[in-house]
Amino acid sequence: MSKVVLTDKQVDELVKPQDLIKKVEEILKKGAKAPMRPSVEERGSWFSTMLAGGLGYYVVKIVGIYPNNPKRGLPLVRGIVLLFDAETGEPLMEVPASSFTGWRTAATTALALKVMGAKGGTLGIVGAGFQGTYHANVLRSAFSFDKYLIYDIDEGRASRLAKDIGGEVVEIEKLLRESDVIVSATTSRRPLIKGSYLKVGSRIASIGAPKPIKEVDIKAIERAGCILADTREGVLNEAGCVEEAIKNNVKFEVVELSEILRGERNCKPKELWLYKSVGTAALDLATAIYLFEVAKDLL
Repeated sequence: MSKVVLTDKQVDELVKPQDLIKKVEEILKKGAKAPMRPSVEERGSWFSTMLAGGLGYYVVKIVGIYPNNPKRGLPLVRGIVLLFDAETGEPLMEVPASSFTGWRTAATTALALKVMGAKGGTLGIVGAGFQGTYHANVLRSAFSFDKYLIYDIDEGRASRLAKDIGGEVVEIEKLLRESDVIVSATTSRRPLIKGSYLKVGSRIASIGAPKPIKEVDIKAIERAGCILADTREGVLNEAGCVEEAIKNNVKFEVVELSEILRGERNCKPKELWLYKSVGTAALDLATAIYLFEVAKDLL
């Protein structure tokens, strides 16, 4: 069998969000071997190699996050994903990491929001760039929201996303006060999600890049009391907002999404729900297997 090679455009055409969400849930329930990723920072960018194995496959993703790339007309996330047969070592698939990462991150956020009991209402999107756009598309298919509020420091970008999804461009305070579900997808080094503005019972998903990025303030973490995480080790070691909370002696617990799905632990919020994602190769494994299973029969 020849190796499947996909482009970003083909990935976008192949993904059905609901099916990908189910595959992510399946992998997280069954478990995947995913060691802590090494990473380095240089000239404001972040670079990592991510490995995982499970269900007869290995996946490796070599990926970087380049915060200034959108200004250059280049992708925020760049890299490559490779899938291998775990028994023979045969290379099975090669995919660019850009759209791949957009879909896998948004699908996991949708799963986390379902676990947190999100039902719909008003969705607020903070950051209308790469990840914000993928999240808008996935969450619209997974939930029945009746209103969309968009904030971005770049008003033109916010307006484009609002037009695409029938949303409204608003100031950040209005978004925080009125939204039932908030997705923050930024590279901000100062917290945009202010806990004092958030409604009781709101669901917050922070999926911005690792530190020094800080999207959520101490008050929000304090009001949550429990952080639902894609990976506990990753969130405790890589999330700038969590590092800040620890330095200020904020009391909270961290529960992994996989632990809840397997019925091993529970995450009981105080006043609001908070999901924090920094990325884990287990999610790359799920997405790679999903794409391979779909693509090998169609291409």
